[in-house]
Amino acid sequence: MNTSGYQWNVQINVGGTTFTGPGMETKRQAEAIKNLVEGKDDVQKAKVIKQ
Repeated sequence: MNTSGYQWNVQINVGGTTFTGPGMETKRQAEAIKNLVEGKDDVQKAKVIKQ
């Protein structure tokens, strides 16, 4: 459910728990966040989603 009013978001799986971001205006913003967290030790998966 999209309660943020923004079309794009990032889901990040850390230690088996999935967190969804607050929402972003553009896909480019969401991809930038994804790229920042991808490859960090505790992050199993990060993906951009359209809400």
